[in-house]
Amino acid sequence: MIRSLRPVSLVTVVSLLCLAHASGQTQSPPPVAYGPSCSALAGVLIASATVTFTRRFAPGTFDPRRPTQQTTSGAPPFRDLPEFCRAELTAGSASAFRSVEVWIPIQSWNGKLMMVGRNRSGTSFDVGRMAVALSGGFTTASLDGATPAAIHEATSFVTQLLATYFGP
Repeated sequence: MIRSLRPVSLVTVVSLLCLAHASGQTQSPPPVAYGPSCSALAGVLIASATVTFTRRFAPGTFDPRRPTQQTTSGAPPFRDLPEFCRAELTAGSASAFRSVEVWIPIQSWNGKLMMVGRNRSGTSFDVGRMAVALSGGFTTASLDGATPAAIHEATSFVTQLLATYFGP
């Protein structure tokens, strides 16, 4: 049986290339001890970006229609998400992007970052693909820019944020 492969977008390819470049040739295993509380990231400066919002979501309490508050029951398919820290980074005016949303798994991180780009219409963060990545143990991020410069810069900022959260 022959299976067709889904086409890969330019954003996905560039994200993976930028991630490989930003992370160097070797990857260390994920740390055993996890970082500070999610709320401790609020206000942290990463290069020319600032963490402007953080919230820790218990399993099954995230609803993308109300992304700044926990709910008693998340919307499908989000009700199956593991516990995670949601952070928003807002970049300075000289950056190639304005904002990036980051979801960091609290207990199930596989030590990897998956940048997912924007949604299909190109107008906002792709929370659907972020949910899939988070469920796979990835820290995941989506940004409002799609140029190679924006993806590279956002990947670098998110990598620095993870170093702040998990430690070197």
